[in-house]
Amino acid sequence: MDLTLSQRVTLLKRCVPQPKTKQFELAEQSLARTVQEVVDALDNAIANRGEGIIVKNLNTIYVPNERKQKWIKLKPEYLDGVGDDLDLIILGGYYGTGIGRRGGTISHFLMGIMKTPDVYVT
Repeated sequence: MDLTLSQRVTLLKRCVPQPKTKQFELAEQSLARTVQEVVDALDNAIANRGEGIIVKNLNTIYVPNERKQKWIKLKPEYLDGVGDDLDLIILGGYYGTGIGRRGGTISHFLMGIMKTPDVYVT
């Protein structure tokens, strides 16, 4: 854990020289040096129906539960003018399990729309 991200990635690639599709895969990575390259990566993720991207500093050491400016999650909904607005109603929820931050509380909502005045679909 005292190695930088770039050192850990190098070790991981040596340990997993030929990942097997849908068994063990390494996340796709690309090096960005400019803001435009980050924007292009996010655009590519959106075009491929991805959730977003995570921008990481290659020179940082991993510290559990610490993100700060080391890892920045970028999703379309974080940006003004990007994404869709939906008129939804909460139809239900799912309780989280375990002793983590969502254990025993509703962690996910089941959303839906009105198909007819008496019928709602998820």
